[in-house]
Amino acid sequence: LLIGDHIAATGDETAIHRHWPLVRAILDRYANLCGDAGLPLKPRNDRDWADNVYRAGAVAYDLGLWVGALKVVARWGVALDPEVAEDCARRAGAAAPAITAALWTGEGFADYAPLDAPPEPHLALDSLTLLRYGAATEDQAATVLASARRGRETRRSTAQRGGDWGMM
Repeated sequence: LLIGDHIAATGDETAIHRHWPLVRAILDRYANLCGDAGLPLKPRNDRDWADNVYRAGAVAYDLGLWVGALKVVARWGVALDPEVAEDCARRAGAAAPAITAALWTGEGFADYAPLDAPPEPHLALDSLTLLRYGAATEDQAATVLASARRGRETRRSTAQRGGDWGMM
């Protein structure tokens, strides 16, 4: 993602050429974590963004980053390995419907869906990576943003009594 942002901002493609073996190694690592739906599944462990959060399975935040990374490789990897770039484009296109099947609640994307339990349906701002990297339809994005506005902006949330202090 960083290399793609760098190229978009500067036009300098040197980094993708220099770091292609590392990009491929990272891509291969996550491709090896893919389940039947073609999405990388996070193993359960305590190394998440917070000490007391044990997300595993299909994790919205990780899947958004995965789709973004696939799109970077699909776009900028063509000159280096057209077959890999084409595979990444195919995977990116297949990811959105698979993410919808795994995480869409009708009101937004679940934070995560463990392999052995129902999805955790609460809306987490982490799920916005799905919007950022185009893994949601326009209608889904509008629904998620409306839910975030209603339920995560403290100035609009009647469920919390702390006043207008920002994002929950």
